[in-house]
This record gives sequence, C-alpha cells and structure tokens, in this order.
Amino acid sequence: HQPKYVAGAFDLGLDSNRPGLRLIRRVGSLRSRLTRIPYGDQAVFIRRSYFLAGGGFPPIPLMEDVALMGRIKRRGDKICILPDRVVTSSRRWAMEGLVYTTLRNWCLRILYFFRTSPDVLVKQYRNHSQLSHPRYAALARFFFGTLWSRARERWRL
Repeated sequence: HQPKYVAGAFDLGLDSNRPGLRLIRRVGSLRSRLTRIPYGDQAVFIRRSYFLAGGGFPPIPLMEDVALMGRIKRRGDKICILPDRVVTSSRRWAMEGLVYTTLRNWCLRILYFFRTSPDVLVKQYRNHSQLSHPRYAALARFFFGTLWSRARERWRL
C-alpha cells in the first residue's frame, strides 16, 4: 500500500505583520503550493522510511531542502502543503532589509536551478557583513557573473 503523500509542509507564517512581510508570506505560500517545493522554514516533514530509503538530506551546505523536495517531486511522489501556518522568524529580513533579502534569495534559487554549486551559493547567503547600498551591486555582480559563467559552460560560449 503506497501512501498518498510522502512529505509535506505548512504554509509560511512570519512573526511580523509588516505589510512587506505579509506579501512575502503570501507569495511564499503560493509558490510552494504551485511548485510543490516548500522550503525548510515551512517545517518540512517526510515519512521516515521514505527519507531513509532516499538517502536523507543531500550533504550540501545550502538548498538541501530544495534538493530533497525536488527529488521527491521528480520521482512523481506527492507533497502536501497544509493550510496551517508555521511561524518563522523575520529577523533576517529585519536585519538585512526586505528588498535585499528577497532579491538575494531569488538570485540564489535561480542560480541553484542553473546548477551552481551550493558551496558557492552559501558564501553569498551568509555574506551579510555589508549593510549598505554597495551590497546590491555586490549581489548583482555575483548573480550575473555566476549566471554568465553557467551559461558559457552549458552552451560552450
């Protein structure tokens, strides 16, 4: 007997009601419902037997939740997104800024999609020592530079 769902997560909730964070909460929940790839801050859960049989989390420093859920989805197994919200801290958005944190996360996810090594991505994710406008330029250089090098490798430009 095959269970209907092998994994799941909750809708995203944040511990702040600021308008920008409410939008992020809604978009994050919608994204996970559409893609069926929830992130770890949505309290991902998985059947133990399935998790162990599949090799568990991949040994990467970032995007391990995305890799695990993507593996489940590629196998054609079902992931349930529950409507209840799990509350996640909004401190990173408060500390690094709403726009920067959101753009950085999108850039990292896009680069991961284009098979950029999580070892490269984690350095940018943890780089929050620059808390001024130059960080946007640094993020843009990192994103477009990495994306260009991935494109050159892929299409032998």
